[in-house]
Amino acid sequence: MDNATCPICGKSNNCALAEGRNPKDCWCMNVEFPKEVFDKIPKDKKDKACVCQSCLREIRAGLEE
Repeated sequence: MDNATCPICGKSNNCALAEGRNPKDCWCMNVEFPKEVFDKIPKDKKDKACVCQSCLREIRAGLEE
């Protein structure tokens, strides 16, 4: 698994750092990640790549139900 792949869904995570851009420009710098997002990451993939926006939205939506 590379750091440009979401550890939950396996699609691109659009990570600025993984794409060689300034991490300050990444989409994730201005959003809040609930604990439940990190709970969804398989143990063998934790701390290896960022979660994508789609997974973040999906998990947040599930918390609001």
